[in-house]
Amino acid sequence: MKTPKNEIAKQFILEQTFNKDKLDYKIAEYYSEVLRHLESMSRQCMWIFDYCQNNFYYLSKNTGFYRNDEYLKVSENGFDYFIRNTHPDDVLYVLSIQKTAWNFLKKLNRSDLLTDYKIVFTFRIQNALGHYVFVSQQVKVIATDEFNNIWLALGLIEEINSKLVFLPYIENTADGKRIALDNLIKHKQDYAAPVLSNKEMDLLVYLAHNLKQIEIAKRMNISLHTLKNHRKSLYRKLHATSKQEVIKNAYYLRIIDID
Repeated sequence: MKTPKNEIAKQFILEQTFNKDKLDYKIAEYYSEVLRHLESMSRQCMWIFDYCQNNFYYLSKNTGFYRNDEYLKVSENGFDYFIRNTHPDDVLYVLSIQKTAWNFLKKLNRSDLLTDYKIVFTFRIQNALGHYVFVSQQVKVIATDEFNNIWLALGLIEEINSKLVFLPYIENTADGKRIALDNLIKHKQDYAAPVLSNKEMDLLVYLAHNLKQIEIAKRMNISLHTLKNHRKSLYRKLHATSKQEVIKNAYYLRIIDID
């Protein structure tokens, strides 16, 4: 059994005991064949995670989230690679969502668990170029063991526009009803959203309205040099390197709204 190197990654491992002799991997191979076919037509990252072995049974090769030469390392280290490349402010958020969702799903009967429910949420992760991008991830349990332990899960990660960021939820695919996980968003903001000064907040709003630096300095009644210092601080707090990224990250953290 492979153990993730990252201590946080260990928290993604479900504490379950399996009878390996009773697990039939034919279903894993069936879904792997389906994903191989889909992979030839998509750049989405598709995976099957084996919670008995704590590693990927299947992982897309042709994806923009890691280089081709990293594939073997990624597939062998379970969720460790993805967690190390998830935005630092989002790691605990993702962990909270998955733990809460798994606790809910494990209370369902086996039939409902395997046929009707999926977890859907958004977060930020580095792509193969090292840039943080917004992604949505869908996760669905595809196999349990005889004791209803979650054994195999299928996941899909795809890049999305920052304006499509949404609250996490569990969806009943049979009737389309969604169970919101809103409480996690408050928890996320408690540790993820930085404290901005009044000047930094004003600057952020002006940037979101696409004002030029000279106009911003005039409205804030400060010099361009002072404006530069406020901008540097704002970018640092929001882990941004550009105006577009600072606005996107502020929107994601619910600091501002974008019309």
